[in-house]
Amino acid sequence: MLGERDVMLALLRADPTVATTKGPHGYTLLYHVAISGDVVVAEEIKPLLEPEAKDYNQALSAAARDGHLPMTKWLLENGVTDPNVPDGFGKSALKFAVERHFPEVEAELRLHGAHEKS
Repeated sequence: MLGERDVMLALLRADPTVATTKGPHGYTLLYHVAISGDVVVAEEIKPLLEPEAKDYNQALSAAARDGHLPMTKWLLENGVTDPNVPDGFGKSALKFAVERHFPEVEAELRLHGAHEKS
């Protein structure tokens, strides 16, 4: 998104399929929105996704990795089915939060059932 919220919202409104189109690495727009932590755009994308779509779990790792607490909360409340699902590199959102020292994100994830592998 690179800070171009208005452009992104206009694109979504012009072509809603943009929300579910996968990029070259298999990620949809919600993943990239999670990297930026932009809950406003996430709200615009939500009606264009299936309930409990895989996109939510994918995006959770991105939000946690970058310490975006509001986005992490939003994802957990709006479609994440399992906060323990690992990303493409085998890391969970909780592992990212712990490694990168984001205690508020870690606490939120644990509140929603995230746990460390035993």
